[in-house]
Amino acid sequence: MVGEKKGVEVDLLFNDDKFLFFLTRYMQKPLSVTALNEQIKSLLESTFLHVYIEGEVSRVTYHNSGHLYFTLKDKNSTISCVMFRGNNAKLKFRLEEGMSVLINASLAVYTPRCSYQLN
Repeated sequence: MVGEKKGVEVDLLFNDDKFLFFLTRYMQKPLSVTALNEQIKSLLESTFLHVYIEGEVSRVTYHNSGHLYFTLKDKNSTISCVMFRGNNAKLKFRLEEGMSVLINASLAVYTPRCSYQLN
């Protein structure tokens, strides 16, 4: 259903007049994609400054830049990770596929794609 009130176009996945009222009252000016991604970045990066996370390493890539890219996973989810050259140089072992690890990291959002990863 597409509704229109006060010049604001709303694309709804369900018919709920209270939801439509909320959207038209509080979202008078639509956000650009960039503005939304910047707000998401600000919220996530300020909320997850330091996380302590455990998981299994997969998709390990040692890049010629010195950076280390990998995925951390558990039974139901995955998250992309990067260890930049400076920290990678201090690592006392080689990260391998299938290792169980505990990681101290921060969450970072790449705004152009609104993708997030652990750094």
